Amino acid sequence: MQSAIAGTISIIASGPREVYEKALPVLRAISQNVFHCGERVGNGQTMKSVNNMMNVGCRLSALEVVAMGRKQGLSLPTMIEALNATTARNHTTRGMLPALLEGRQTVKFFLALQVKDMNQALSMGVEEGVPTPIGSICRGLLQIGLNSLGENAQLEEMVGVIESMAGTRLVEPAASATK
Repeated sequence: MQSAIAGTISIIASGPREVYEKALPVLRAISQNVFHCGERVGNGQTMKSVNNMMNVGCRLSALEVVAMGRKQGLSLPTMIEALNATTARNHTTRGMLPALLEGRQTVKFFLALQVKDMNQALSMGVEEGVPTPIGSICRGLLQIGLNSLGENAQLEEMVGVIESMAGTRLVEPAASATK
């Protein structure tokens, strides 16, 4: 993981404050992005699940609406510029979409691991009686991708799944051929 090597990875921790404070120098040696998410052991895992589910929801919905825009004749560069200048901007519009345009990968993460993370997050929702219909749909889309692409598929390969479902390409062939 590039962010771990670069020292920019987010470390989500939980547990008694005094134990966290003792561990903090070691954690900060790994990354400056350290978050204490609560006194209860397990709060860190909960925060990780919240983050993962939100990330997947934003990523897949951004890809879906960009596919819709492409079907309507909008170019990816136009959408990137407009989305990033509005309240719709997010990690996907700022990072992944420009990378797609440039023909480079933005994340190396196995799709199977993302499905596992979503299963864990959805289980937390069930345990707490929190309905997660949007998360469930996202998890289902990831499972479709995993079933179609195989166990070694990367999360980023969901772009192709969304393109296939929408019957369009996010990057115009001429633009991708020149990169």
